[in-house]
Amino acid sequence: MTQKKTAFQFGPGLIVAAAFIGPGTVLTASKAGAMYGYSLLWAVLFSVFAAIVLQEMAARLGIVTGAGLSQAIHTSIEAPIIRWAMLFLVVVAILFGNAAYQTGNILGAAIGLEVLTQQEVGTWIYVIAISALVVIWIGRFDVLQILLSVLVFIMSCLFIVAAVACGPDLWSIGKSFVTPRVQPGSMWFVIALIGTTVVPYNLFLHANAAAKKWAVDKTDAPDAVELHRKAVRFSLLDTILSVFVGGLITAAILVTAAVAFGDTETQLNNVKDIAIQLRPTLGQWAETMFAIGLFAAGLTSAITAPIAAGYATAGCFRWPADLSDWRLKVTATLVVIAGGVFGVLFGNSPKEAIITAQVANGLLLPIIATFLLVAVNREILMGPFRNRMIRNILGGTVVIVTLAIATRQFNAVLSSLL
Repeated sequence: MTQKKTAFQFGPGLIVAAAFIGPGTVLTASKAGAMYGYSLLWAVLFSVFAAIVLQEMAARLGIVTGAGLSQAIHTSIEAPIIRWAMLFLVVVAILFGNAAYQTGNILGAAIGLEVLTQQEVGTWIYVIAISALVVIWIGRFDVLQILLSVLVFIMSCLFIVAAVACGPDLWSIGKSFVTPRVQPGSMWFVIALIGTTVVPYNLFLHANAAAKKWAVDKTDAPDAVELHRKAVRFSLLDTILSVFVGGLITAAILVTAAVAFGDTETQLNNVKDIAIQLRPTLGQWAETMFAIGLFAAGLTSAITAPIAAGYATAGCFRWPADLSDWRLKVTATLVVIAGGVFGVLFGNSPKEAIITAQVANGLLLPIIATFLLVAVNREILMGPFRNRMIRNILGGTVVIVTLAIATRQFNAVLSSLL
């Protein structure tokens, strides 16, 4: 059925923003601020820019083709060997990245419950994993997602208020946004900040969600091109506003950590210490509110990430992109189980495990971004909505910068081992 929307409405951009404001974002931004002050705010700004560029392309692909990124690869590449090689890389990258990301999601939610109940985190890892599986197999995430998103939004607002209340150095903040600085050891946090904002699975999720939100029936709509054009404009605005808000929250968390831990003897030794950042606004309630928000953020992402992995895999193998399909559910289940197992294994060092997951996403990003860039340049797929020069320059810049950062760190690791 053709949709003729005449006024702007928020769409999948909010889901994307809510998905990347998870435990990984909270911990990575907090640790970056605690260790390096305001100096990595430029990485947050680049991450927001990269997320807007890539998420806009993914949403436009979904709107125009009515399908997701992996389906686009299937459709646009004729040579079977090349097509299946690319799809294999996509499946491996998505499943590996999501399993790592899922570990952080489950650990984050479990730590939130540990703080609230004083029960060991190990017990809650199983509870979170089983809860995610139940929701996935029932297939009804709507009401729960709204509730959890509200809790995440409240926690996010508290960080923004805390960032203002802690009296940061505005001049230093402004300089840090526009002056890239890399201190010894900080490059891992640059990759992690990018990986926690531009999450590869969100590109697949956004394409599928945009295809459903702004669906156009091409057979019944002689003005399909104009309807697509209007939907693309709405999607661009939706993406810019949503990702900007998400980036603002990430920056606020980093700033509060820089003030709370940078100039004092207080150290950020574990995830629970992050609550110290909220004390200027919440006082004795800081730990409780942070724990509730962290639990909500972790559980939301723990459900969203496996579903996105299922959608991506379904597109690769041409399964129905529907959560009612058992193959999609099995794929999502494998991601949850992998995340749960790694969560148990690394439960004694959750801080390192959560940040490592963001680094893994940052390292995988250039691969997925390249696939997306190729797809949106295919005239057979996109027609008049294919990338023009300015979008290719922006997208190419994101791929080159992320690839350069990932390569530098990979070479550094090799050098240390040799």
